[in-house]
Amino acid sequence: MILIIIQFIISTLFTGFYLGSQSSITFLSLLWALLLFIAINIGFLIFIVLTFLLLAVVFHAKKPEALWKHRYLGQCCEFAFEYWLRTKLVVHFPENLPKSNQFVIVSNHVGFTDPMYIIEAFRHYPVGFIAKSSLFRYPVVRHVLQFIGCIPIERQSDRQAVKAIIEGAKSIQAGRPMMIFPEGTRSHQKEMQDFKPGSFKLATKANAKIIPVCVYGVHLAKIRFRLKRVKVHLAILPSIEPSEYEGMDTTQIANLVQNRIQSQIEAFDSNPNTKL
Repeated sequence: MILIIIQFIISTLFTGFYLGSQSSITFLSLLWALLLFIAINIGFLIFIVLTFLLLAVVFHAKKPEALWKHRYLGQCCEFAFEYWLRTKLVVHFPENLPKSNQFVIVSNHVGFTDPMYIIEAFRHYPVGFIAKSSLFRYPVVRHVLQFIGCIPIERQSDRQAVKAIIEGAKSIQAGRPMMIFPEGTRSHQKEMQDFKPGSFKLATKANAKIIPVCVYGVHLAKIRFRLKRVKVHLAILPSIEPSEYEGMDTTQIANLVQNRIQSQIEAFDSNPNTKL
């Protein structure tokens, strides 16, 4: 919201100065004012993107737990989605946000923007996530992921996957929470794929609470500019404490979490205010 307010003030002030400098307001001057307003908005967006990428490149290997990184990225996500893509994130049950950093976020995976919505909702936590290793092949993307402490996982290699899970568990124990998408890939629809039990070793090895998160409506929020705003809903469900899943195997934990997220999807479906 801060970046949106700043952009609106800057563009409005410069447009107002331009119109105030005109001896008379004509159709042509109004057209130029509109073009100036649009140009300033586009310039501000480019400035924000380049500034973030520069920070990511310079500080990618330094203190991924630094909260300013996550708060700034959360602001950038809100700015990009709400102002430019006309997508409004609605966070449900914020009272379920954890009181400590010893947790794992587990979410259904609809589209490639899911992590950014979750980062926006959890911007006050130093959350990294387990990301497929192919994303780390691209220098700028790699720097952005390292900027917030993401960990690559090679799904085709069991040994490397175990190594990534162990590294993620150590991160959580050090006070840097992680998120993971147990479906393993995007569904592109609200219906979930089966959760992979191995994903939950991230929580069991760290003895961390599990925060189930349900994202809803992402598959309708196409990446394009629109006048009509589309709402994306994100529900933060009650945490599952280690004492609750103690004695359960990872398959049972996967079923427990998936059922809770599925129940929330059905609740969204039946709610006239969120029904797609």
